[in-house]
Amino acid sequence: MPKTSTAHMIFSHLTPEERIDQACELLAIGVRRLATKEGLVQSLETESSAGRENISSNELHHDSDSSLAKETA
Repeated sequence: MPKTSTAHMIFSHLTPEERIDQACELLAIGVRRLATKEGLVQSLETESSAGRENISSNELHHDSDSSLAKETA
């Protein structure tokens, strides 16, 4: 990055690791925006309800595993 660039002035106070973290975060935001634009991302309401369903099914699966372990012991 040239030392006179705007990006250099904005990010010069960050360590190299922090710059990489910032770049990754900005890249993730860009990817998310593009995926949303292309219709590849569900709405947040759909994602959050699907996430709750996954948690519930995982808890049920875990509970059945622990009860099975108790029966075999």
